[in-house]
Parts: sequence; structure tokens; C-alpha cells
Amino acid sequence: MNKDLTNELLAGCSPYISRLFYDVINKELHIECADNPDSMNPKKRIKLTGIRKYKEENIDETSDNNLIDSIIGINWIEKSKLCIQTEKKELIIELENEPTLEKIA
Repeated sequence: MNKDLTNELLAGCSPYISRLFYDVINKELHIECADNPDSMNPKKRIKLTGIRKYKEENIDETSDNNLIDSIIGINWIEKSKLCIQTEKKELIIELENEPTLEKIA
């Protein structure tokens, strides 16, 4: 199972991440994507809730922290297991719920 959710979840905004926040207590991940890389105004929030397992791995330890991170792909890799790959990291998340979207602006 490898269903690509990238276009569906990023429709109407850029892949550039203005904020990525993992709430350990509530078992939620929020990824806010910007309208464009120039203004970086948050436009859409991808919410993952009911997280059972969360694994984050840096892809390039030497990357410049001043560079804007962006989403490369969001894919189901198994039932209930999602892979989110960005320019800087890869997140493997096992969750109970489907991702949801919120418009920010």
C-alpha cells in the first residue's frame, strides 16, 4: 500500500513548512504550510491525531538550518502508517485517524 496524499493535502498552498509541532501529550502532529516562500504566511494546517508511534529521522545532518523546509511527499506506506518526507527529515507515523486539514488564512 503506497497511496500518495501529497497533492490532496497541499492543494491550494505551497509545500513550504512555516511550523511543525508534535504534541507528545495529546499525540498530535500539526504541520502548517505557507502561502509562498517569500511571505511564509501560514495558510493550511495538516493535523494528525491519535498517533500511536512517532519516529523522526534527520535526512541531512549538515543541512543549513536557515533554509526553509518543505514537504516532498506524504504517503501511506502501510495501513495506519504514514511517511512524511521533507527536505530535512523523514517522519514515520502510526496513527488511528486519517489526516485532517484546517484553513488558517
